[in-house]
Amino acid sequence: MATKKSTETKKATKKATAEKKPKASLGAKKTVAKKAVKAKAKKASSKVKLTPEQLFVKTQELAYFLAEKDGFSRNPTHYWLDAETEVARQN
Repeated sequence: MATKKSTETKKATKKATAEKKPKASLGAKKTVAKKAVKAKAKKASSKVKLTPEQLFVKTQELAYFLAEKDGFSRNPTHYWLDAETEVARQN
């Protein structure tokens, strides 16, 4: 009967060891999950879609600042087109 006890003890030890292993991997899974959530939040914040009115205002302001920086030396259409290109590149 002493053999049964030692066999039962070995089985119990194996079960306890098997139960401990998933706990260690949970920490790694949590870290991966946190990184995934951060990545999704970053993507969501970079995908802000502006309304046509907001795009117009941004273009208008940027065209003015480009013209002011250049001393208003060119045709206003050139500044507007440069501003549209820059706003489109940002979005």
